[in-house]
Amino acid sequence: ENFREEKGGKLDMCKAFEDLMMDCRMEGKREGEERLGRLITLLLSDGRTKEVKTAASSVATRRRLYKEYGL
Repeated sequence: ENFREEKGGKLDMCKAFEDLMMDCRMEGKREGEERLGRLITLLLSDGRTKEVKTAASSVATRRRLYKEYGL
């Protein structure tokens, strides 16, 4: 459990909030990595190898390709 108790059994709400935010950031990062992995896999399976490099370095290209592939 992410909640830490202070003296007297009170919850440290600031620490609990920080822990929750960290968990959310980590989950978002994991989801982003999985999404990019799916995009790269699809691009490679479609023979679009040149676009893999562009997608890796360009946010605009990734957004366009995510939309194109429904990701």
